[in-house]
Amino acid sequence: MSDSQPLPPENHEIEMPLSVKLEALLFVAAEPATTAQLAAALDVAPSVIERGLNELDASLATRGLRLQRNAGRFQLTTAPQLAELIERFLGLEATTHLSRAALETLAII
Repeated sequence: MSDSQPLPPENHEIEMPLSVKLEALLFVAAEPATTAQLAAALDVAPSVIERGLNELDASLATRGLRLQRNAGRFQLTTAPQLAELIERFLGLEATTHLSRAALETLAII
């Protein structure tokens, strides 16, 4: 028999800033999410989500992703200035021309 103490239960959710958690949720979301959906997932008030989304938006300003807000829903998209690069990477330039919104959606997929 061992004198070691039992291990505490595993905490699978590592403590991270709210903006990081929101980024992860929006990254895997199949469709744009509402503040209420995000608040329910994180068990916080919608006003807290708004602050976290503002922080996320600011942190993405110099990166390849953007936080898109539309009709009370939120999603991650690629930066519009990267549309041509994404089009080339996906091999779409010679076959078809898609709108920026379509390219951003494809880049998420």
